[in-house]
Amino acid sequence: MADVHPVDILIEELQDEDVQNRLNSVKRLSTIALALGEEKTRSELLPYLKDQLEDEDEIRLEVASELAKFVPLVGGEAYAHFLIGPLEKLAQIDEVVVRNKAVESLCIIAKVMPTAALESELVPCVERLARADFFAPRSSACGLFATAYERVSADKQTVLRTAYANLCHDDTPMVRRAAATHLKDLVEVATPKVVGAELVPLYNKLVVDDQDSVRLLAVGAAPAFLKSLGTSDAGNAIVATLNNSSKDRSWKVRNAVAEAYTDAQKVSTAERVKAELVPVLVRLLRDQEAEVRTHAVFQLPHVGVDMPAGDRQTILLTNFMTHVGDIASDASEGNNHVRVALSGVVGQLAPVLGKDKCQEHLMPIVVKLLKDQYHEVRLNIVSKLGDLQAVIGADQLASTVVPQVAAMAKDPQWRVRLALVEQLPMIAASIGQSTFDSKLLSLVQVFLTDNVYAVREAMTGQLAALITTFGGPWAGKSIVPKLVQMSNETTYLARLTSLFAINAIVEAVDTSSIVKDILPAVLKRAGDTVPNVRFNAAKALGNIIPRLEASVVKSKVTPVLTKLASDADPDVKHFAALAQA
Repeated sequence: MADVHPVDILIEELQDEDVQNRLNSVKRLSTIALALGEEKTRSELLPYLKDQLEDEDEIRLEVASELAKFVPLVGGEAYAHFLIGPLEKLAQIDEVVVRNKAVESLCIIAKVMPTAALESELVPCVERLARADFFAPRSSACGLFATAYERVSADKQTVLRTAYANLCHDDTPMVRRAAATHLKDLVEVATPKVVGAELVPLYNKLVVDDQDSVRLLAVGAAPAFLKSLGTSDAGNAIVATLNNSSKDRSWKVRNAVAEAYTDAQKVSTAERVKAELVPVLVRLLRDQEAEVRTHAVFQLPHVGVDMPAGDRQTILLTNFMTHVGDIASDASEGNNHVRVALSGVVGQLAPVLGKDKCQEHLMPIVVKLLKDQYHEVRLNIVSKLGDLQAVIGADQLASTVVPQVAAMAKDPQWRVRLALVEQLPMIAASIGQSTFDSKLLSLVQVFLTDNVYAVREAMTGQLAALITTFGGPWAGKSIVPKLVQMSNETTYLARLTSLFAINAIVEAVDTSSIVKDILPAVLKRAGDTVPNVRFNAAKALGNIIPRLEASVVKSKVTPVLTKLASDADPDVKHFAALAQA
């Protein structure tokens, strides 16, 4: 058995009828290569793999992935070019996932190859793929140009650019799509002179392609062109092309412009943003397709991000706030997701506008969104109240938002109610005890008796935060009486929730409230007819004991726990024993 050749073992395993067994053997390629040694890996294993790649796509995908790790196993960087052969064959496979993985592995290997090997081995590989009769290898070639281009001689770069230009004019849309996808990569490694003279014409051709799938991918290269070309005439032409693409007949292309907006802005001057890019985003905000408007809304917080604060504020107020208001007012079903997007970014717009302008322009929109018919909008806006409060202050939040918050306590969507509960401590800290008691305190009991457990649980969890904000005496006057009242309800869930709440606040309330109000209520619940209530009473007593004097524990708590320890219900007995421990 010791004389069995590792490649023979691999051959036998790769002929197994079970795909999983063949896949497992491929995953052990590195181990086989180690057993063979560097020279035999180059001379035996790699040629075998190249000749035996007619298998399931899952197997070929794993081979492509494994070969990316093979540089040390074939002898290091000087021998990395031996891996090109099998990967080149994998790059010609019909299955796009396999091809992409092969290209990815080739790029990884190319980064460590000596320059001479790039020119003698990788560039010819790219040329072969680019000239292939079938579209698949030509598509794969597009992903290799930038990696090969960066380190080869000027003559080889010219060869590569010529081959790439041919692919941009290919008759097959799939090839042009691949060329459009990787155009930005080539722009990033080419000189501005080459970009302006040779790559801009290719971009201009791809952005007016008859296939919208090509045009939308080409649009994604615009930021790379703008970064390379700056304020030159060629750069201005790219902006003009981007503007034209924002009017494209295909909404997918217009959507691609919206997605590219922020990156395009980052590499543009303030003057270009104001004069040319802002009008593009305004147009997209008014687009007839909701998907385009949604992605345009997502760009709003990034408008003029590198400009002085005053300039950003002016741009938002003069160009966008009217359209933001229109979006918030459009209650049509088709506009639902646009309003959801808007409700998610208003908190980021507030700091840009500043306190005064936020109150004047943004808060009316916030109030409108709080009343929105679509629950996701209400949910989003409630979760952003903290961001708004940081800008407009507590007084404005109290007068503008609190009435709407109180109304939302009965929202039909439990997730909205849950989000509101989570924001209560922040709102309480913002508006102060007096306003909270008069306008929102009643919500605490509403949420504690909510018909959805997640809301009740969240409210019990927020009680301690409220007590931390307003203090133990406030809790003894405002919260504890409500919990005692709930503990006497006929509904078992109310009694149970009161115990959950007591467990949550027992460390935060004053000792006097515990002795006077909480302890009697819990002791009473220890005799409840429902076992779940009894064992939660036992748990509560265990938490209360550290807050009591020894004499009180001995006279009032210990007898009750002793009785519970002999309860017929095993859970009650268990938690009573834990409380006594």
